[in-house]
Amino acid sequence: MSISPAVALDAGTPTAAWRASPPPRQSVADIAARLYPRAGMADRLGRLQFVLLSARHWTVMRDWLARLRTPPLGWLAGRHVHLFDKPLHPYLNRHLNPAQRLHWLGSHYEFLARRLSPARFRELHTTGRRLALLPDVEGPPAGLWLSYDRRQERCGELTLSLWSGRGAALVSISFTLLDRPPGRQRTLAIGRLQAAPGAIHPVVLRQIGAPAHGLGTSALSFAALQLLAATLGVRRLIAVGDAARIDRRSREHVSDGLWHELGAKPAGNGFVELPLEPMLREPSGAAADERGMWLGRYRVLERLRTDITQALAGAERRPRLAGA
Repeated sequence: MSISPAVALDAGTPTAAWRASPPPRQSVADIAARLYPRAGMADRLGRLQFVLLSARHWTVMRDWLARLRTPPLGWLAGRHVHLFDKPLHPYLNRHLNPAQRLHWLGSHYEFLARRLSPARFRELHTTGRRLALLPDVEGPPAGLWLSYDRRQERCGELTLSLWSGRGAALVSISFTLLDRPPGRQRTLAIGRLQAAPGAIHPVVLRQIGAPAHGLGTSALSFAALQLLAATLGVRRLIAVGDAARIDRRSREHVSDGLWHELGAKPAGNGFVELPLEPMLREPSGAAADERGMWLGRYRVLERLRTDITQALAGAERRPRLAGA
């Protein structure tokens, strides 16, 4: 399958375009009061824990608090106070320590600051951006969205979501980007792939599976993520395995079984390595009665690739249906 090279996202827009002044300095006690503003015992303990953890990992927190005063994190921290203690708690992978969490978080936002304009960054972290539309044989088109999902904060900084045409969330994939040194081994790490119970409902399978030529909702969403990764210039795609998951109690989280089906290989530290490109059979090598299905999948994914590239590049676009 042919995938175009990475595009420059809003190229030519430097970080300096953020003209807002940096947020005022805050003490650890001030931040604790913002994180836990109530007078009850639970919030008192929360404030105490934050102060003690900050003292224990002060080198990490000093670096992180400095970053939160720079664009675009300063703007985001003003909207989401929970960012202040993010390196202090389990994040992305249970095996990461505070310094490693800081490394991932800092790299992710440095990459976004280099590649996105302020307007595009704000869009992703408020309303989200629609990347593509998919045909729905029984109603309005389903859509792929890229956004910052507060509910997935421990599993990644951005979330790619598949929504039905009727507004139901079907699949979400949360991830974080690591780009240090810049461009050398840009890595996308999936912290969570969550399929809603309704994603396997027969009606949903008819709505998505038929126009996607048999691709299930999770497989289709992951293929879209692979195309997104290619557009972002990612050279390595990894996912957190079951043993290192943050939310091991979640019944909706996709297990290692799917990663294995998608060609995963052990990558160490609780991660598995995943292929960068969708695993598709060459139509010429398929049985005659399956050749049409594989050709259809190629067409669907090629249209997704085009729409995702255009959506992230900020090009004028008319969303095209995969069946068009």
